[in-house]
Amino acid sequence: MVLAGLTAGTVWLVRHPESPLLDPVADWPWIGLVVEDLRLKPGPDPFAIPAEGAGGEVAEQPSAPLRLAPRRPEPGPQVELPADLQPEGVERVIVKPGFALRSEPRFAAAPVVALQKVGVLKVEGRAPGWVKVAYGDVAGWVPDPKWSGSEPPLGSDPDPVLPVAGRQPDPERLALARARLAGPEAGGRLGPYLLYTDVRDPNRLAFLDRLAGGLESIYRSRYGVPPVGEPAEVVILFEREAAYRAFLEEDADLAGLPAIGHTALGIVALWDAGRPGAEVGATLVHELAHLLTRRAVGPALPSWLDEGIADDLSQSRIDPSGRLIPDTLGGLTIQAGRRIEMHGARAALQNLIQAADTGALRPLPELLGLEWKDFVRQRGEQNYAQASFFIRYLLQGEQGDLAPGFRAFLSEVAGGRQPEPERLREKLGKSWLALEAGFRLWLLGQREDRPFVP
Repeated sequence: MVLAGLTAGTVWLVRHPESPLLDPVADWPWIGLVVEDLRLKPGPDPFAIPAEGAGGEVAEQPSAPLRLAPRRPEPGPQVELPADLQPEGVERVIVKPGFALRSEPRFAAAPVVALQKVGVLKVEGRAPGWVKVAYGDVAGWVPDPKWSGSEPPLGSDPDPVLPVAGRQPDPERLALARARLAGPEAGGRLGPYLLYTDVRDPNRLAFLDRLAGGLESIYRSRYGVPPVGEPAEVVILFEREAAYRAFLEEDADLAGLPAIGHTALGIVALWDAGRPGAEVGATLVHELAHLLTRRAVGPALPSWLDEGIADDLSQSRIDPSGRLIPDTLGGLTIQAGRRIEMHGARAALQNLIQAADTGALRPLPELLGLEWKDFVRQRGEQNYAQASFFIRYLLQGEQGDLAPGFRAFLSEVAGGRQPEPERLREKLGKSWLALEAGFRLWLLGQREDRPFVP
């Protein structure tokens, strides 16, 4: 009777969202959000037609949903079905829209199909960290939400967000990376991280070793959150950019991105190719900062925070000995006659100042709410720059008055609190309007009067 009542009530809610009978519950924490969503976006019935012989089970086929108003082409609201509506004895997992099922239980495997809406899919098998699911007549693999290994699988959202220990590299992914090195490969260490490389320059390797070795203490001091445990990841440093690109393209989630380094599955990968040492060093700092943030704050953070911290550190100046100097700005500004060229962090700052001048900056709540795919693919360069300099503003701006609130926010997230933008605003003690104005004024104050020539 309870199951029938829940089903009937849910169907009535979808069909009558404007009923005044719903007004008293519109402010309730869960049902209120559903009521508001349905009132704002009326559309077709979100319940799929049950499969033949399903006996009342939720349909697993990727068939079109039953539509209340066929003349409306817009998709209906995405409704996540409660667990108590699932029949006993049938295990299912919820898969997010846009997530691709893999042909094998590994992230480097080819995608089978990408879901266009929330899928409640039946479990057909398991491998360590992975679940095999059925989607119509197609089967594929997704990360196991119940996985209890040393870290949550990539792509899952642990609740609450908590720091995780360093991750051993995925053996298969590591083998693919090492196979791309021009042999014979050299082993060694960069600070506390194991290194595999085909770079032969001992001075370059020593420079990067000193840089990596001093990074954790800088991180702890700057952000006020200590990483847990010890590093366990490895660094793959490619001499040739082409070898790095070939390795990058083997990951379907990263293929096509204009990356010069990335971190995934316990592996940091980047390329050298004789670039300036500070440039290679900045890439290494960015990727290692991701690992430190996982160990200090958590693995499933919003993009502005994860990428912003990584860029905040990597945009700092690195001296010739390999020492990172926080609160400084790396990159170059070079004047040749009447022409001024900016590179690296200084170019990012200049572009962001121009965006502030023209009113093209994203509103902070919008920036802080971007999903990763939108963050990197929709005005990605500006998103990275705005996130990193917003973090600098939180640490440096307002005579340092915002820094304690920001560090307290990070500490709360490391303790399990969700990293919600509104919680950050509360810890800072300012309105969004005041933060927008303060950030813009601070940003415009970072203009350079004189070029910097090393």
